[in-house]
Amino acid sequence: MSSLIRGFGASRMAVGALAWVAPSAAARTFGLRPDSNPVIAQLFGVRDFALGALTAISSGAELRQVLRIGLAIDTVDALGCVRQRDQLTTQGRILTAGGAVLFAAIGASALAATAATD
Repeated sequence: MSSLIRGFGASRMAVGALAWVAPSAAARTFGLRPDSNPVIAQLFGVRDFALGALTAISSGAELRQVLRIGLAIDTVDALGCVRQRDQLTTQGRILTAGGAVLFAAIGASALAATAATD
């Protein structure tokens, strides 16, 4: 498994763990409104942790499927951030939309790298 894929899985797990363990701190870090419900951060956290763990333990066709699912989720997240931009602070727009776009780009690169090894 490439260092890109290992790092990507670990990054997703770290972001997810932060959001699950400290949802209010994660919401502040991501620039969400202070009155936002911490349960939303926890739901995001467990999803991203699971995607990161699956990325870390999968290989071959399973890994490609996990990467495709993550790419779809990150793309929809980015679109949702754009759609709800008025509900986010400037920091929130940068970190949430930017983070989703960054994860989508890394996921697409990792998917291309795994396809190239077949």
